[in-house]
Amino acid sequence: MLFRPKEKGMWDTTLYEENGTYHLFYLSQGNIGHATTRDFVTFEEHEDICGFGGDGRWNQIGVPLTGCLQKVGESYKMLLGSIEPKEHKQVYGLYESCDLYNWTEYKNNPVLMSDGIIYAKEVSPRDGNMFTAWRDPLVYEEKDGWYYICMCARTPRFDHSTTGALVANLRTRDFKSFEYLPPLDNVGDKVKYAECPDCFTLDKHRYITFLDHAWGGTRVHTSTRSDTAGTYYKMYNEKTRRFEWLPDCLLIGTSGDRQCSWAARSTMAEGKRLLYHHITATRVGFAFPKEVKADSDGSLFLMYFDKMDNLLGESVKLANIGVENDLGVWSKKDNLYEGLCLGWGSALTVCENETDICVSVTISMEKGARAGVALRVNEKDSEYENGICVYFDYEKQQVCMEELGYRKFEGYGHFHFDVVNGGAVRNPDFKHMTLEYGKSYELKIFARSEFYEVYVNNVWVMTKAYEEVKTKGKVQLFTERAKADFMLSVNRLLGTLN
Repeated sequence: MLFRPKEKGMWDTTLYEENGTYHLFYLSQGNIGHATTRDFVTFEEHEDICGFGGDGRWNQIGVPLTGCLQKVGESYKMLLGSIEPKEHKQVYGLYESCDLYNWTEYKNNPVLMSDGIIYAKEVSPRDGNMFTAWRDPLVYEEKDGWYYICMCARTPRFDHSTTGALVANLRTRDFKSFEYLPPLDNVGDKVKYAECPDCFTLDKHRYITFLDHAWGGTRVHTSTRSDTAGTYYKMYNEKTRRFEWLPDCLLIGTSGDRQCSWAARSTMAEGKRLLYHHITATRVGFAFPKEVKADSDGSLFLMYFDKMDNLLGESVKLANIGVENDLGVWSKKDNLYEGLCLGWGSALTVCENETDICVSVTISMEKGARAGVALRVNEKDSEYENGICVYFDYEKQQVCMEELGYRKFEGYGHFHFDVVNGGAVRNPDFKHMTLEYGKSYELKIFARSEFYEVYVNNVWVMTKAYEEVKTKGKVQLFTERAKADFMLSVNRLLGTLN
């Protein structure tokens, strides 16, 4: 959404800010890629950190496992991981730098491997007998000369009652030797892995976060989403002295068992705690950072990061173009639209042939079923047009994003069959939200290349990639058996994705 490299792949990321410059490090086919930005509009790519060792060395295959970056005094240290060639154990080596651009591998690598006592070090059937579960370190605290680190790990012994997933806990003074501590938490009752873990304190509450796909028998449902996948969180309870699940425990991710917002971790930047992550797709993109905030009860949510305003370019002149044979009643005064259609669904085109845009629309619905915005609308065939629809569903009390088709005299709906063999699979995301008639809700939708991000009242709700949808087309407002007002603006985005 913000960045992807020109000629190579990317996967899990590390974001580090210093003096207003944001350094993005990312897994890149065995090396570590590096790019910098000050405004999130333009990125400068730098030389990779070479992760490949010689034959038989610990990093023979490169460093494809997520690492971490820590400033120590006036220098910088990275722990980068690989699967060593003999016993297929996940291990980590140390890399050091004085300037964040030139890195040297420590001569006595690897320095960090599981202990085999608190944390499993042997390959396991739970991992397909392919590798151990020992990866994704992150420095979460600096205290009394110690650097505390959390990691994805597994207990050495487990049975049908748990997956054995742990958030490991260890500490070091020099990043060359480590002391193994009891785990921060055992999460094997609910997830397969605790990948890319994080631990931080916000507004006097302490949290851990971790990533999991939650597929099949490890499905996770929350109070606002079902069949989730993404980054979950738990909050520390001072009375029980344990991290505990909250009802809406998905910090960022999707419903419908879809991997999309992936490997989210946080960093402090310019006085704010920012969550960063990438978006999975055929060509992965680095997503918008989001500010982590806490409600009065400690529940976490993600706010729009104001530096993303740097992406907003010129305003698009809005139109009032009726759809042929659509009998809905629409009126326009300046940028305020009113849509009325009480018998079915209706749409109105407000601009055409737009590619990368931000749509900001405040919707107030007097009555009816749903109202929203359709982006990248194009002809599907002689009967349908299709686009990515973001809408408020008042009947289901949800905010939704999915690819839908417009049919004359009916409105937007599903335009294919859900058959097992041969049917197209829809890619929706739904999140429960209390919606009230007569109340205004602001939608902010970013569409860039195949990626989409959605905010409601500046709170993040969805990130998706739709690779099969055209990336240029009409923008439409639509209602379904409803009367609704829309206050609308559309801005073209600055910069481009490679």
